[in-house]
Amino acid sequence: MIKTQYNHNHAISFDFFQRHSSPASLFNFIITSHVRNNSPIQALRIYAYMRETDSDIDTFTIPSILKACSQLSWSLKQGQEIHGFVLKVGLDWDVFVLNALIQMYTECENVESACSIFNRMLERERDVVTWSTMIRGYSRSKSYGKALDLISEMQFLRVKPSAVAMLNMVNLFADLGSPKMARLIHAYVVKNSDIGSVGVPITTALLDMYAKCRNIALARRLFNRLNQKTVVSWSAMIAGYIRCNKLEDGVELFTKMQDENILPNEITLLSIVLECGFVGALKSGKQVHAYMIRNGFKAFELLRQMRNAGIYPNEITMVNLLSLCAETGALHLGKSVHAYIDKQGILSDVILTTTLVDMYAKCGDIDSACRIFSGASTRDICMWNAMIGGLAMHGLGVEEMDLFSQLQRTGMKPNDITFIGALHACSHAGLVSEGQRLFDRMVDEFGMNPKVEHYGCMVDLLGRAGKLDQALEMINRMPIDPKTIVWGSLLAACKQHKNLQLGEIAAKRLLEMDPNNCGHNVLMSNIYAAANRWNDVAGVRKTMKATGIKKAPGFSSMEVNDEEEKETSLTYHSEKLAMAFGLISPASNTPIRIIKNLRVCDDCHSATKLLSKIYRRMIVVRDRNRFHHFSEGSCSCGDYW
Repeated sequence: MIKTQYNHNHAISFDFFQRHSSPASLFNFIITSHVRNNSPIQALRIYAYMRETDSDIDTFTIPSILKACSQLSWSLKQGQEIHGFVLKVGLDWDVFVLNALIQMYTECENVESACSIFNRMLERERDVVTWSTMIRGYSRSKSYGKALDLISEMQFLRVKPSAVAMLNMVNLFADLGSPKMARLIHAYVVKNSDIGSVGVPITTALLDMYAKCRNIALARRLFNRLNQKTVVSWSAMIAGYIRCNKLEDGVELFTKMQDENILPNEITLLSIVLECGFVGALKSGKQVHAYMIRNGFKAFELLRQMRNAGIYPNEITMVNLLSLCAETGALHLGKSVHAYIDKQGILSDVILTTTLVDMYAKCGDIDSACRIFSGASTRDICMWNAMIGGLAMHGLGVEEMDLFSQLQRTGMKPNDITFIGALHACSHAGLVSEGQRLFDRMVDEFGMNPKVEHYGCMVDLLGRAGKLDQALEMINRMPIDPKTIVWGSLLAACKQHKNLQLGEIAAKRLLEMDPNNCGHNVLMSNIYAAANRWNDVAGVRKTMKATGIKKAPGFSSMEVNDEEEKETSLTYHSEKLAMAFGLISPASNTPIRIIKNLRVCDDCHSATKLLSKIYRRMIVVRDRNRFHHFSEGSCSCGDYW
């Protein structure tokens, strides 16, 4: 007996429809309507009701209900139950049912079962949809060799491909990224298209393929030849420019798209965001994020439109989106993506869970990061590193040391990234002796050779604690050349503790290695100013002006009410304006979250403490180095940052 896993106590009223339709066609109509309206769970409830009441289930019902399973990536078990029912009642003779089963299994990432059905079908039983669905399934599972074998077999058997089949083939060759093979499939498409004409969808897929093969010139040529450019065509071309690192061309085309009254939709923006993540174009990704917020695009709507367009997000898509949220500090968007993952039942593997931990930690919600980490059934060293690094960002050195001890008890060996996070946490928490012991253990107990990043953490640890002579001694004893990260840590410590002599030594070495870095020049200027050496201040600034070095402007972005974000760009103290905006928000019971690209200065730190006490607001600030949680006039850093 095959059982379903849904509640059958579902009241269904069919009085109006029953007077005009047979029961079978009535159920089929309702199931199809639910599937087309992206309500697969409702469709499965109707199916469960039909099974409960012994209603007739035919070859029209099964493909629709299997499509509902395809829309829910977690419903493989339900799909397998339906497959068993098909075999039991003898509906496996119908090609539409078999094609739907193949599609269901591939969408639910069980390509082996799909392949088994395909191989059991006789050659005469397969139609072009069967071939196309199987090719797409292999392509989605990255089984490119098997997909290419199927295309060769199709040609050998002289199976004429449909437009959909050719679309799946082009998408396959786009994933392969081979320019030579791209031209071959292009010729194949032209040869097999009606009267030599290639439709807009396939042309769009072709230009996307060429862009992914880095032939952006040919992609643009196809784009220009389109008589009717759809929003998908524009999106593919813009994403192609970004993928090829031609960001200015992508921005220009994005502007031209709007000038021609074609408004970008959710798919456009998602394509651009994913490509920005692919090439590491953080600034462009932030601009797209700001555009989405200004124009009212929401994460749920974005992902819903993606599925409606036939693009089914998987854990890889979610990892890309969450990584962008982590970099930009977009907690609300990150929460929306997390909710979508839970709602759709997307498989949360170790990589996706690690990305969630990292996103919450970098967006300032360390409690949620800890909760997800604690609830993970499987943890690899990357997840431990993400949690240790998150605690470090929040200055939770004691908690980090406890977590490091837990890691050791599991028997898992920490790697160099683990020690970077652990030493970073000790540095921000002022745990000098603990950090020194950890560094010694890394060498003596774990047999690791410290990298320049580890030495940078140690210099930072000693420098923050005012042990500048020890920090310099460590630099002089380094067996490898100290890079800017090491001397930069010492220079920052000299500025903090007003040590002019060592500051000049560090600045001299830094300017030898990176003379055009504005940060080093500004730090040295500030050290001279603190010592009232104004002639030297003028000298540094004169040199900066003569060499064209400009101080990086400070900017702050802020999130309030978990829904609205504004960004300001000022020469000084941009977080004050961001806080002013947050404080006039009508909601006074939600934290004000601010992201700053520079280190928080003493003045702003003191002002933020005072404002948190006066207005009784929690203010969370992420600067270039760490998080500060302000509440009731105090900061989580304990004024040690």
